[in-house]
Formats: sequence, C-alpha cells, structure tokens
Amino acid sequence: MIAKLHMQKVVINGERHRKLLGFSGVKTWADVPKGYLNGFPHFYTYLVLQDLLTVVSPTKHMDIAIGEAITEDDYQELLRIMKGSGKRLTKIYLDAWKGDEIVEI
Repeated sequence: MIAKLHMQKVVINGERHRKLLGFSGVKTWADVPKGYLNGFPHFYTYLVLQDLLTVVSPTKHMDIAIGEAITEDDYQELLRIMKGSGKRLTKIYLDAWKGDEIVEI
C-alpha cells in the first residue's frame, strides 16, 4: 500500500501546524483484511466519508478531515503510526500468501 498525504505547512496562533489538503492510496475499512482492524496500529478511510482519515494506535485515535490542521507534534505521531501500519498490513498480506496449493491441469 502506498498512501500519500498532501499537507500544507501553516502557522496558527504562532504555532506550527500541518493542514491536510488531501490523501490517496488509503484503503477503506471494507477493503482491508479483518485482522488488520482488530490489531494496532492501523489506518483507513470510509466508503461514504472519503474525506476523513482515521489513524489508530494503542494510545491514540485520530480522525482528520480534509481541510483540518493538526499540530506539528500530532503530525509526527501520525507519520509514525501510518508507517507502522503500512508495515503491519504488508506482513498480513505476505502471511496470507503462504501455504500449499494443488493445481490441476
């Protein structure tokens, strides 16, 4: 999975923030393996609300809508969680590939 975030650096009340302008490559909750959502970390979007990004770790739950600004600290945490989530999802897909098969021709 290659997820891309389009962010804009902004200053709000004298503090550094990142504004979410858009994202791509994020799977909907219905398109990921069930085991992925049962563990942490994970991220997804919704079938209907495709302008909302949900990122979840054992200690943090972030729902970020397009147009919303988050602090620089939250942005760094978001990246950390999303990178870990991507590695975890890749492992789930690779583990599903393992096993024997019988091919009749």
